[in-house]
Amino acid sequence: MKKADSETDLGTISSYITTKFRQHDVQDGIFTDELNDIPALCFRDTINNRDYITYLYLDDGSLKELFTASGSSAQANAGTVIASLSDFQIEEKGNGFYYIFLQSTVGNTSEFFLHSSAD
Repeated sequence: MKKADSETDLGTISSYITTKFRQHDVQDGIFTDELNDIPALCFRDTINNRDYITYLYLDDGSLKELFTASGSSAQANAGTVIASLSDFQIEEKGNGFYYIFLQSTVGNTSEFFLHSSAD
């Protein structure tokens, strides 16, 4: 059952990332950056003429999410834990494509591409 649970978790995490991606599929809404030298998939929101960034990143064995004002001195340890993972990699491939790699704590992997139609 542990393997099946882990595979379900990867599917849930993949769906979560895909949903966030689709919600932000606008010009300059999706990009990659770093938070405290940790690679992150980033989503930009503009609320009341102010930019905010949501960071998705791997910190200390956890996929975390941090929503903060753009330009703030945010710290990776302040993020909310989304799931336990042993690896999370993102790579911007160009032409709107993003490569996502996930590895569960038991070693199962999932990898997929997302495409931004705004690019």
